Amino acid sequence: MLAYQLPKDSRTKTAIAPAAAHSLEAHLLREIELNQRIWHWANTKEAKNKETAPERIDLPGEEEAHKRAVEETEMQAIRTAEILGLML
Repeated sequence: MLAYQLPKDSRTKTAIAPAAAHSLEAHLLREIELNQRIWHWANTKEAKNKETAPERIDLPGEEEAHKRAVEETEMQAIRTAEILGLML
């Protein structure tokens, strides 16, 4: 509860949630950069193959946060299935 009140760039908050430490400007710049790469890619012969489309660059900490969220979701699904008696 106390960590919620800390500034975004505090050491404690960054340690708890590294992905939350990025500013709005960092997210906007990443989106602008991705849009530029997509625009340039769309004007090439490679654009016919959609598998070569540019992908978003992960900011530091986002990949770990995503993995944690997936793990938590899987654990919640298992708990819910156990409660409902749906476990195989």
